[in-house]
Amino acid sequence: MALLTLIIRRIESVKARIIAPPTCSPLDCSSPQGNGETGRIMPRAHWFILAMMFCHHTQVQSDILDLPSETPNNFEPFTLSSRCPSYGIDKFFGAVAEGDEISIYASVYQSGFVAPCYDNSVEVGPFASGSYTINYYTSENGGPFLLHDSQNIVIDKVSENEPAAGRVIISGEAAEDHVVATSHTVSDSNGMGEIRYQWYRNGQPIPGAIYESYLLTDDDVGHDIHCAIIFEDGLGVTESVISLPVGAPGEVANTNDQPVGSVYIRGSVSEGSTLTIDTSGLYDPDGIAELNYHWKRRYRTYSTLAQDIGSNSSTHVPTINDRYFYLTAVVTYTDLHGTRERAEANITGRLVPTDRPVVTPPIDLTLPATGALTRVDPGMATARDDDEGVLDTDLRQLVSNGIVTPPPTEGQLDLPPGTHLLTWAADDSDGITGEGIQIVRIDPIVNFGGDRNGPVDGNLGCPLILNGEAARFPVTVPYTLSGTLLADGSERLLQTATYQIAQPQPESMLALPDGLFEQLSDYASLQLTMAPPTNAVMGEKNTCRILLSSDNFAPDVTLTAHQGELPSRIVSQTGGAVTLTATVEDLNSGDSHSYDWSESDGRLTDLDSEVGSLTFDPADLEPGLYRVRLSVSDATASADTELSLRVVDATSELTDVDSDGDGETDFAEGNGDSDADGIPDYLDPAGLPGNVLPQTSGSDNGYLMEAESGLLLTLGDIAFFAQHHGALISRSDILEYIANGLDGEADAERYPYAGGLFDFRIDGINQVGASVKVVIPQRQVIESGSVYRKLTPTGWGEFVADEHNLIKSAPGEAGLCPSPGDNAYQAGLSEGAWCVELTIEDGGPNDADGRANGRIADPGGVTTTLSDDSGSGSGGGGIFSPWLFLLLVMFHCLRVGLNVIPALLEAMKQQRESDSIDGIDAMRRCPAVTGLRPTTAHRGIPQHDPVSAT
Repeated sequence: MALLTLIIRRIESVKARIIAPPTCSPLDCSSPQGNGETGRIMPRAHWFILAMMFCHHTQVQSDILDLPSETPNNFEPFTLSSRCPSYGIDKFFGAVAEGDEISIYASVYQSGFVAPCYDNSVEVGPFASGSYTINYYTSENGGPFLLHDSQNIVIDKVSENEPAAGRVIISGEAAEDHVVATSHTVSDSNGMGEIRYQWYRNGQPIPGAIYESYLLTDDDVGHDIHCAIIFEDGLGVTESVISLPVGAPGEVANTNDQPVGSVYIRGSVSEGSTLTIDTSGLYDPDGIAELNYHWKRRYRTYSTLAQDIGSNSSTHVPTINDRYFYLTAVVTYTDLHGTRERAEANITGRLVPTDRPVVTPPIDLTLPATGALTRVDPGMATARDDDEGVLDTDLRQLVSNGIVTPPPTEGQLDLPPGTHLLTWAADDSDGITGEGIQIVRIDPIVNFGGDRNGPVDGNLGCPLILNGEAARFPVTVPYTLSGTLLADGSERLLQTATYQIAQPQPESMLALPDGLFEQLSDYASLQLTMAPPTNAVMGEKNTCRILLSSDNFAPDVTLTAHQGELPSRIVSQTGGAVTLTATVEDLNSGDSHSYDWSESDGRLTDLDSEVGSLTFDPADLEPGLYRVRLSVSDATASADTELSLRVVDATSELTDVDSDGDGETDFAEGNGDSDADGIPDYLDPAGLPGNVLPQTSGSDNGYLMEAESGLLLTLGDIAFFAQHHGALISRSDILEYIANGLDGEADAERYPYAGGLFDFRIDGINQVGASVKVVIPQRQVIESGSVYRKLTPTGWGEFVADEHNLIKSAPGEAGLCPSPGDNAYQAGLSEGAWCVELTIEDGGPNDADGRANGRIADPGGVTTTLSDDSGSGSGGGGIFSPWLFLLLVMFHCLRVGLNVIPALLEAMKQQRESDSIDGIDAMRRCPAVTGLRPTTAHRGIPQHDPVSAT
């Protein structure tokens, strides 16, 4: 019995296994002294044969002499020695793909022949893994080779790995709040696959720190920070090379973070009562160690001089020594990085030498914001006097985010996000007052700032925006970053991390990691998805999508106006030159830009030679509205913007009163318009986000319009021209606007806008042509059968609803509405609702400027249609009375010296006879009335005619 055995060894760096075909009898030798066998392997692939042994009964005709001392690899052949017939092993040659056949041939000759054994050497390798079929062919006495048997085998081979070489280098300052980045000189002779990054703190991986750069945080101070690059080499081996630590070992320096939050004194200011320092609102990102308390006396509230009481306790019991003083306290501590910090508490009322009523305020509240304002029921304080028993209490003072505001007259409060101190008080019959403080914290809503476009080679990110001040720190926002692959549209998770807001700031940029940029060309878009935050409320805009493209992006341009050093859209004739400056941002680095100011008001003469600015002198201009338009081009794409300015003869003389109730005097705030919303700073309540606009001056105890987070709400031109300090306008405002030669038209008088007419503009739309939401509180509840009418390029008409333009309503309350996107809003205008939410498409049928330009204009409001009888109240289709129209015409004509009394008398006679008047004859006699073009268009006419009966 002859036996042919093929032995194949799996090659790898740590272990090997034998793969052999089953014992078989490819040759049948009938004679006990059977001849020796000759076999030949003719592979067409590279694989490793350790030995081929030919057996005749128990006689071994070949064996292994010299096994290699090192494991073979893919690059260097090695020599295998065997004592066997010279024709027993052939050199391997050729190459095949996985799955090809390999043949083994063996011959048997006449009995009596025994092949001699002697040393024989053959080169083998290199090798590849794969699945193969081995066919066993046999031949007897030189006859033809016939298939005897077959077997499928797997050659699973991993060659000896060569470790990666080179270094990982970290650059950047080793200090908190600084960004450090990696570079490397790593190479691998086995090849390098995609590089990944992992940052380590004291040898432990930092969650989410998987990019080329890393922002050092407070947690890293005093620790070793390393970065490793990780990749898979050409052999499938995972390689890792780690850096030296950032800076010297353990020397990530601290950057001091100032404490935020507030310290309050709680309790009744009376002898024998207990005052307590409340530090629950104090936060320090560097950590707070043991607190030290310093009680102090002040004779005056505004005095900087204070007498130290000497107590180091969180409580203090006033005594006779505290009489006639105001009490305050300072808390000091050393943070966990060794920095000495302090925080000062509020000042109590003055201690007088008598028994005060003891006031127990309602419990402190921490509530989630529901919009720009949140309605709060604070409860009711109780008070007791030893002589008079139970006393009545009232809310005596409200301090919202450090600003003293008049307390409401009713029990409920409408509060913005932030911290609010409610001082409850009670008076006894002698006029002695006792006080107690309640703290109400409103956590802000956090939203992303809107979707955006981005180049595959640029800096990308999405803003995180709080809708007001944070009441508690830190605000932490968990998020995930995912990408949509271009290849198949599938989603891939790229990062899971947490962003922390540790300091008061309304907006933070959540930047994408630098290490992602090399991969961006593989993605069609990226998406940031927010998870529920701490110390804030997740808003409706909890995703931010970035559309990626290698195409050219149009530049983004904004205009700002200054008169002297004062930023303002309201400029005086006597205030000196006015300069409008263009700020251009371009996602495509390296683009150059051209500027075109030619569509600006021709009365504005440019006095400078700078292409990026326009300077004019208002001294010789008439008071009124002037528009500046600018188009900026990068030779491939262009963007335009405009800014309306109002020229006045002189700005207001301001005093130390606080007209807008925001805690700053009018004189301190000035006549400027720092946020460019069209409202002077002294009448524009501080602290309102840019996406919030009051309807009237001082925000009218609510009635705040609110657009999506990240947008800018400003006054429309009609409201701005009328010198309003909010978006609410009237019919007469539109009438005066038209009469002064400005484009527009008036709606039919039969539409009563009981809920209010509002003129506003939305700016800051990142993606031109996108649809955005805005919420408008109504002045009266919506009536049955109401519609929303607005001015569009085709005249006044009803709001056009489609997939990009929606109108919804929510119950809300008078002056108080949920934020845009809230689930409370349902389709249509519901009877009894206080709140309207519009979704308007930039450049769509409801955009009054008629262009997709990143801005939306919208004069309009909710109304019901009264009688449509053309003989009753149409007044020629204007939104004003025909008699008022005629009086206006007469006023302007008399001002320019034209006598139109006869024409007006004739018109009045026609009105009595037909109840219809258009004033055309009077207008024809007064061509100086610019903008009131004599036409019958107000009976159903083209755009920009003065009145419309649509």
